[in-house]
Amino acid sequence: MTLGIGSFGFPKDVLNAYRKAVDNNTSGKKLQTILRNYPESKGFHLQDPELKRVPAGYEKDHPRADLLRRKGLVLWHEQTPGDVIHNAKSARVVLKQYQVMKPIYAWLDKL
Repeated sequence: MTLGIGSFGFPKDVLNAYRKAVDNNTSGKKLQTILRNYPESKGFHLQDPELKRVPAGYEKDHPRADLLRRKGLVLWHEQTPGDVIHNAKSARVVLKQYQVMKPIYAWLDKL
């Protein structure tokens, strides 16, 4: 079972706000901290950045270059569904996982 939270592609105004927030030391570091709480070893991953280079106007060696190279931000979680997907527990399992990923939504909601 795969669940995701975020946006594949931000509208231009949101993309600009996202990049400014990532560039900002306070909000950018907060996003990095949030993302560290979702390790691949626990089934989490981000989609790959769409851009090969940091967008114009930002340092090539920016400390959050990997985040600036994105046109959207989606956090995925993969887990073995077992028998949960076929019974009444599935809604609870999905809701619980979205609660775990809520900090990403909350950060994006401030854009």
